[in-house]
Amino acid sequence: MTENAVRVRFLASPINPSDLNQIEGTYPVKPLELPAVGGNEGVARVEEVGKMVEGFKVGDLVVPAISALGKSVFDYGVIE
Repeated sequence: MTENAVRVRFLASPINPSDLNQIEGTYPVKPLELPAVGGNEGVARVEEVGKMVEGFKVGDLVVPAISALGKSVFDYGVIE
């Protein structure tokens, strides 16, 4: 993990129509990389904060908003 990143543990992540639209290729926001994993929504708890990050602390609840981050599949994610 870099000094500009936040590591989160996902607590809940629904499947919604935008996930299905991404699979169909009709969602207007395209994945950053392919192959991509669906998952556009969820709630997570901050588990680690890089030393250059401001505004977050361990234990904060957050709603990551990054298309195709794959929240419906992974338990943890690192967001820069």
